[in-house]
Amino acid sequence: EKLVVQSFLSKPLLIDGYKWDMRVYVLVTDVHPLTVYLYTDGLARFCTDLYEAPDEDNLDMREMHLTNFSINWESEAFEDTEDGATGSKRSLRTVLESVEGGDNIWLEIAECVKKTLLAIGPKMQDNYDRYFGRSRDG
Repeated sequence: EKLVVQSFLSKPLLIDGYKWDMRVYVLVTDVHPLTVYLYTDGLARFCTDLYEAPDEDNLDMREMHLTNFSINWESEAFEDTEDGATGSKRSLRTVLESVEGGDNIWLEIAECVKKTLLAIGPKMQDNYDRYFGRSRDG
């Protein structure tokens, strides 16, 4: 049986009335020292049905509540465009430029990435050393 697990936000940030999520790309090129690059764009994935707060009548409407591409691309409402500012998949940079406080959201994303990698950095270094030996700087 296939399952999707997702936490619901009581007041999600909607774009054009649709719920969406973001994919951020991070590249780790070394663990000694920890060297990380955050791509300055990403992907925003949109539901294909207009959002309504979840209730017992619409909770099973996956295309309204779940942003997973594997669910929404099968919807008749899925919009596949070449334009990064429209459609069911958009440029994250373009989406953030369209919302109030988008610059601050991007700074918060970068801070979250930094804190996450600093927290798991020692474990990444240990695993790297165990499987591949010490990196070139060690």
